[in-house]
Order: sequence, then C-alpha cells, then structure tokens
Amino acid sequence: MNNNHKFNNFLEKSKIGLPDQDIGCKYHYTTIKAVRGIVEDNNIWVSNAMFLNDKSEVKYACNVIEETIREDKDICNEVIEIIEEFINYIVERSDQIFVLSTSSNIDSQLLWSNYSNMDGYCMGFNFSEVWEDLFIRSPGGEVMDLDYNKHIRVDKVIYDREKQREFIREPLTKIDDYYRENPAGDLTEFMHYFFHVLMMFKDPKFRHEEEFRIVFLLPEFEKFVDYYVSNGILIPYIQVNFKNKIPLEHIKIGPRNDIDIARASIESFLKSKGFPEVEVSKSDIPLRF
Repeated sequence: MNNNHKFNNFLEKSKIGLPDQDIGCKYHYTTIKAVRGIVEDNNIWVSNAMFLNDKSEVKYACNVIEETIREDKDICNEVIEIIEEFINYIVERSDQIFVLSTSSNIDSQLLWSNYSNMDGYCMGFNFSEVWEDLFIRSPGGEVMDLDYNKHIRVDKVIYDREKQREFIREPLTKIDDYYRENPAGDLTEFMHYFFHVLMMFKDPKFRHEEEFRIVFLLPEFEKFVDYYVSNGILIPYIQVNFKNKIPLEHIKIGPRNDIDIARASIESFLKSKGFPEVEVSKSDIPLRF
C-alpha cells in the first residue's frame, strides 16, 4: 500500500469532511428577523471568514500548525516549507472562504447572550440529506450549484490544543514519507487536509460554543457576494439557497418574559409558511434580572 493510499485511509477514518457524513441536527442562534428571512426566502446568509466574531482565530490555527510541524526534527525542510507556503496561500485568499457557525448545544446561556442579545431564537437544521441541493445566487440573480467535494467542508470545531497538535502530527509523517519517495508527486490531497484543520481549530477559551462549522470555499466568489450592515460595518456574505424546502427541524425560543406569546406567534408563522412539522420549544434557562 503506497503512502498516498494510506493517507486517504486516514482521512476516511478521521471522518473529516465526508459527503456522506450524517451530522444530525445542528443549531444556529439568531434573531427573529433572521428567522423570518430564512424561512420566507429559503436561504441562509453565510458570512466571510475574515469577519467572524473571533478575528484572531485564523492566526491561532496557523500558529498551532506551524509550531507543531517545526518541533518534529525528522521532517524534511522541504515538507515544512510546502505546508507553510500553502497555509500562507490560504490566509491570503481568506476572502474566498465563508463560514456558517452552528452549535451542538440547543440551549446555551452564553450563546443566547453572545449571538442573540438574550432575545433570540435557535434554529435547528439537519443538513445531512441536502448537500446536493445547495446553490448560491448573486445579487444580480446568477445561480451556481455547489459541489460538496469542491466547495464545502463540514466538521466539529476542535478546542483542545493537544488534540489539535495530534491532528497535525499524525498526517505529518505520512506526508514526509510520501514526499521522500515522490518529491515530484501531487500533494493536493494532503493540503486539503491542512485547509480543513485550519478552519476547524479554535482557541480553547471558546470551547463553550460547542461549534460545528460548515465552510464554503469559493474561488469564483466575487460576483456572488453581497453585504449586510452589522454594528456599523459592512459584512460580506453569500446567499446559500436550497432547491427543496430548507431542512428546518426545530426552533427553540430564548429566555424572555413573553415566552408563551413568542411560542404562539412562531408556531402560527411556521404553519402559515408550510412548516407545521417543525418542533417549537422554550428555553429551560431561567430569565434573571
């Protein structure tokens, strides 16, 4: 078995970004205005990676990768240089990367506070069966289908620094072995792996988010980008659309005084828009003054 084949087996075992991955229901904290827009327009706005809440997270991931590859003195310098050049290449093109942040936690007090100002809603989506149904639409109406293998990566975010380093160490020796045997060989698959971990590493201080990411890589992105206003800043985003009905399974209402009225109103809204099957529930977190 050659080393490239061994590495492909490693990718399969690690369950990284596989098209058939059943990710289950993941939760997106947002506002009632966004809930209405998502349901009525059958699309989700996905922001550019450079405008994420934690502006330093790409730099953090780069540092972890660079520190880990340089501590192994058995790795040849050429491999280290190739990986570092690729990381720089990705960072320079981060304007082509768009990230939809979701969580595995449906009722997090910190996420209610951080992302919906303690007056929000948590939308539960199950994307597992709809990867082939996604497309983007430009502000001018041009449409492009999204190819899962080409445009999309999905995985849970890794916060533990030692686990992050393990994710680098394990493939690093395989890349080194492959390069020594095939110095002119194609390292594309290996670099895809490093792109993936670059997007999925975050500082441990954010572990409470329990984030699960859907990352869109769009080299031909320019004509599909639009902008929305947030805190006095224009944020670039893409409009990710669904060919069929959006895979909404659950809406949880955040802590609030009028939570029973809010539940009745959202149930009425969902029924009027053809989503009577969507479960609506109330946060179990007590509202404190």
